[in-house]
Amino acid sequence: MDTELTYGNIQAQGNGFSVPNSHSLQYPILYVDDDEENLIGFESVFSKSYRISTAANSESAYRLMKSTDFGVVLVDYKMPREDGIAYVERVRNEFPDTVFIIVSAWADVEVVIKAINMHCFYGFVQKPWNHHELKITLKNAIAAYHSKIENRRLTRELEERNSELLESVKREQEASNLKNIFLQNISHEVRTPLNSIIGFTNLILSSSNDKTIQNFATFVTQAGYQLLSTIHGILEASVIFSNKLELNKTSFDLSSCVKKVFDEHVSEANKKGLKLINMVNSSIAIENDELKIMQVLAELVGNAIKFTENGSVSIECSVVAENEVAIKVKDTGIGIEPSKFSQIFEPFRQSDESNTRKYNGNGIGLFIAKSYAEFLGGELWVESRVGEGSTFLLFLKMNG
Repeated sequence: MDTELTYGNIQAQGNGFSVPNSHSLQYPILYVDDDEENLIGFESVFSKSYRISTAANSESAYRLMKSTDFGVVLVDYKMPREDGIAYVERVRNEFPDTVFIIVSAWADVEVVIKAINMHCFYGFVQKPWNHHELKITLKNAIAAYHSKIENRRLTRELEERNSELLESVKREQEASNLKNIFLQNISHEVRTPLNSIIGFTNLILSSSNDKTIQNFATFVTQAGYQLLSTIHGILEASVIFSNKLELNKTSFDLSSCVKKVFDEHVSEANKKGLKLINMVNSSIAIENDELKIMQVLAELVGNAIKFTENGSVSIECSVVAENEVAIKVKDTGIGIEPSKFSQIFEPFRQSDESNTRKYNGNGIGLFIAKSYAEFLGGELWVESRVGEGSTFLLFLKMNG
C-alpha cells in the first residue's frame, strides 16, 4: 500500500493538518507500518490522546515528516522497499529532535537491540503490542522529545550569550588597548618636554645665587620630578592592564637588593628626621626578577616614609619556608583603617582621599607593587592600625 493514511480527527490539508482545538491532541505522533490493521488499531486506541498520523511505507512517512513536526515516530522494522532501521538511519540527521521507536516482532529482537545501541532509536515496542505498556512508552518518549527541545533551546541561548560575552570582552579589550596606547603616547609626549623643564631649572639652581629665583626653581624642579614619577606610574600601570609584563629571572642576593633600596631612600628619610633601619644582615640567595622586586620594595619604603611624620621605617627579611622568604617594611606612620586595606591596592585609590592633597599621592604605587608581587608568584598585604603605623608584608618564592 503506497498511500498516506489518516484517521479519526486528523485530515491532510496541503502541508499541514487541521486539528480540533483540544489539549488532548497537542502531541503529534506518526506510526509507520505496512500492515493497515496495525495502523487502524493504533489510531483507534490513541487518537483520543494524541494527534495521530499514519503512513504505510517510508516514502509516505518522509513526506509527512517534511510537513509536520512530529515529536515521536514509531517505525515498523519489516517493511517493503526500505526497512524501518534503514529509513531512520537515512533521515535522523534531518530530524534530530524526533524520538524514534522501533516496532517489531520478538523474532527480530537482536537486530532491534543492535539498532538501539547504535542510538538510532529511543526504544522498542514488541508486536503484538500491549496497550498499557505502549501508552507508558509514548508518554516517556514525549517527555524525551521535550527534553531534547529544551536542551537545544538552552544550548542555543548559552551559545548566544557566550557569543555576546565574547564580543563584549573583545570590545572591552580593544577599548583597553586603545586606552593603553593613548596613555603611552601621551606620557611620551609629556615626558619629553618635562625632562627639558627639569634640566633647565636645575641649570638655574646651579647658576643663580638669587634666593628667590632658587626657591622658585626648586619648587618647579620638585613638581617636575613628582609629575615625572606620576607619568612613569601611569606607564607601568598601562603595561599591567594590557598583561604585557615580562619576567627576567636572575640569581642574586636579596640582602644586597634590599641595601640598594635602603641607600636610595636614606636622604629622603633624613630630610624628615626619620630613622631608616636596615635589619637585613645575612645573605639570602634568591632566583627571581631582581629589578621588579626592587621596584616593589622601593614603593613600599617610599610609601612608608611619605606617610610617617615621626619615628622610623625599618626593613627586615626572613626565610619562612623551604622556598619562601618574607620581607617586612614597617613604619610608625599614620596607619590605615582595616576597612580600607583592600582599597589601598586599587589603582588611583588611597585609604583617605584627602591624603592625595596632603601627601601628593596618586594611588598608583601600591597597585603596581601588588601587581608585581603577584606576577612574581608572591603575595603582598598590610597589617595596620590607625595612628600606630603599618607593616607591609611581601612574600616571595626564593626560586620563583
